[in-house]
Amino acid sequence: MLKKTILISTLMVLFLSQPTNAEQTTHRFDWSVEEVINSVYGHQLPANVDWDYKEKVLYNHWWEKNEDDTYNYIISRGQIDGNEDKFELFSDQEDTFIIDLMRHQGKKYILWANEKEDYILPTLSVYQGNNKISEIELDEKIDNDFNSIRDMAIGAEEDFLYLAYRGRQRAVGDVEVIEKRKTDGELIFHYTVELPPNQGVIPNMEIYPDGEGGAFILYKREHLIELLRVNDSSMQFEQLDTAAHRMGFYGTNTDYVVNDIAPQVVQDSDKNLHIVYTYCTYDGFGDDIIDVKYIKYSYSQGIEKKKVLSNEKGISRFPTITMSDDNNLVVSWTDDRFENYEAVYIKMNKDGDILTSTPRRITWEREYSKLPKVFYVDGYAHAFWYRQCPDSSFVIHNTMYKNDKDPAPYSKWMAVGVNPYGRGGTVSQFGFFMLISSFRGLVFLFTNSIYILLIMLSMAIFNKVGLLYYLTQQPYAFFILIILGLMILMPPMEVTSTTMSVSDGMEMRAGISMALLTALFLHKIKRPPSTSLNIFIGIVIWMFVTAIILHYPGVATEYAI
Repeated sequence: MLKKTILISTLMVLFLSQPTNAEQTTHRFDWSVEEVINSVYGHQLPANVDWDYKEKVLYNHWWEKNEDDTYNYIISRGQIDGNEDKFELFSDQEDTFIIDLMRHQGKKYILWANEKEDYILPTLSVYQGNNKISEIELDEKIDNDFNSIRDMAIGAEEDFLYLAYRGRQRAVGDVEVIEKRKTDGELIFHYTVELPPNQGVIPNMEIYPDGEGGAFILYKREHLIELLRVNDSSMQFEQLDTAAHRMGFYGTNTDYVVNDIAPQVVQDSDKNLHIVYTYCTYDGFGDDIIDVKYIKYSYSQGIEKKKVLSNEKGISRFPTITMSDDNNLVVSWTDDRFENYEAVYIKMNKDGDILTSTPRRITWEREYSKLPKVFYVDGYAHAFWYRQCPDSSFVIHNTMYKNDKDPAPYSKWMAVGVNPYGRGGTVSQFGFFMLISSFRGLVFLFTNSIYILLIMLSMAIFNKVGLLYYLTQQPYAFFILIILGLMILMPPMEVTSTTMSVSDGMEMRAGISMALLTALFLHKIKRPPSTSLNIFIGIVIWMFVTAIILHYPGVATEYAI
């Protein structure tokens, strides 16, 4: 009779099973490839990392702090495996200053804030390889000296350069300068726009040619994402979105998270702009909801698509965007769904449609990650990001990369949410997950003990009227019926995971499967569920072990190393 009961219950499990939804798994990176590339100073990396799909070369530039507290500005060119040639553009500087650069037609065009004795002069330097071939001080249209320059951007198309810089001039105040020049430095047009004081413009402008002889300039104002369209005859501002950048319920407007709230942009082959930025809203209950938002903008139609990408209650921030070698978009960010800020990414097509049903997780360190950036090259995803260092908060960080082949590398440990490439041992990870799941199973057992008492009370009533004797002639079938009744009575437990596959209907299958195994266990220890005591023991075992199984995926996600 036990075998018949097990056979019938097994068929029920198969009938109730649903196909596994493999897309619920957040694909892992191959942790067998890891290298620390450098330590950097400032807030521009890895936003400055760029992969040249034509040359198959990785470019990078950053301020590097020396032991004597001076700074070198480094430009690197190398392979994605970390082998690179480094060039010191500026050496032993007492302080850092604003720089932006553009690689174009085999040359590097560098726009930088040249600090003179008592003023700052915007300067354009041109390098061929590591050799400077020209330098132009951009002062022919500047009537007032700059006290400071806070932001610069440079773009290029064919034989033209587009320059933008923002700072404070003596006797004028805050201004923004936009220029178009030939690659030899000849000026085509120049605009100087006086800005209202304390307007809260965030540094890190982006500038792109519009394909019609003009340029797009994108930046974050105090509560707005704005686009400036400029050509040789006109300038036009366009508001793309409202986007407050306060942090916290009582927070004030601030620019301390520069790359967090400044928009990041790529331009596709059709000159469309794809923009990502941090979008903060208030939920009405004392918490801010901070998401990553996306805009597709075309020259002819303006805004074509606008939507939230992260869609997570909590905090999602530090977004970046790149174009992959198959002309798709890769958007990366960090959020707190994994307790600490961990990096994730998604793929999108050029129409703005998301191609990955869930974000793929990049980092597993349980440390504060920041500004991830992902490039797809020959079927591999290469990721760069900041990691918080214990000695200072986001001043000196390690920029690292790991390698992800699609599909993710297979390991039996991955099936149970264990990271075989992490710093922790696989057995110790699994043991820790089981320990935490067991503790939560005990909590679940105690919080749901009322249902066990109801079952035992019902059995006492049945026994009183003489019904229990007839029911227990088939003790194992009776025990399965009790478990099914408990599953109906008890509140359902939702199983969530981003580190292992969780199939639809797992709760039902786990409950019935453990009922079968519990019945077998009672049979093996010669305690058939024909008495109240044995039924009580069976229910406790079933509830405890089932709770462990259902809690485990969430624990593996929460405590993944």
